[in-house]
Amino acid sequence: MSTPGPTLGEVTALLEEWFPPHRADDWDAVGLVLGDPAVEVRRILLAVDPVAAVAEMKRALVPAGRLLLVDHVASSWPPVYAVQWLAERVSIRVAGEHYTRRSLPLVEAAGFEVVEDVRHKAGVMERIHAVKAD
Repeated sequence: MSTPGPTLGEVTALLEEWFPPHRADDWDAVGLVLGDPAVEVRRILLAVDPVAAVAEMKRALVPAGRLLLVDHVASSWPPVYAVQWLAERVSIRVAGEHYTRRSLPLVEAAGFEVVEDVRHKAGVMERIHAVKAD
């Protein structure tokens, strides 16, 4: 029998210890935005590359396992998207940073059932809640 994992509330507290909310910028989404703090967490994957992240989540999650993916994505507001597109002309070459990507098509192509897809902050923050198919 395996030992129970930490709760989502315990993981959130640890992340807030490592990355104190008072150090966040105005545009950062801080705190738990989805989920029950009492639920057990079995796996956590932090990744920079959404393609690799979705592939690893598909491999690691059990059938009916839940995926929560939060990412900076292409804005749904044209003026912000234009700024993102211009910034990418430099950021991709300098730091490998992509501002106009979208993770939702990757999640859908991997066969996950999307439960919720919400965008915040002029559409540049996307939170995807999905379930691995049986």
